[in-house]
Amino acid sequence: MKNKAYWEAAVAEFSEVGIKVGDKRVFWEFIGEGRIFARGWNPDDPDDYPHLRFSCQTHVVGTLRKTWKDIPDSSYCTRLPIDSSMKHLIYGAVEVMEVLQDVNYKRRLEELSRLEENDFIEQ
Repeated sequence: MKNKAYWEAAVAEFSEVGIKVGDKRVFWEFIGEGRIFARGWNPDDPDDYPHLRFSCQTHVVGTLRKTWKDIPDSSYCTRLPIDSSMKHLIYGAVEVMEVLQDVNYKRRLEELSRLEENDFIEQ
């Protein structure tokens, strides 16, 4: 079982990761969420671990610098731990990006908030 020191080190080492396709980007971030989202990650709870969130943005057209704007209803905490493999994070981001192509993406993104490590089939 992973302990408090392990998770604290994982939090310290994590940096935002994601993909960009056209004028949209999907990225994974850690903003302090854990098993009980309202309370946040509790490092003193051995059953809790830091959860990752996916967020989606679109490029603001007409700006000189890369300016990104949040896409409404497209940021959700998942059950993916902060130590998820890069391979799984990229797979997850691709899936989120595919859902974003649908005009009615909100419900499907809500479903992806239940994404966890064992949802990925090793190939």
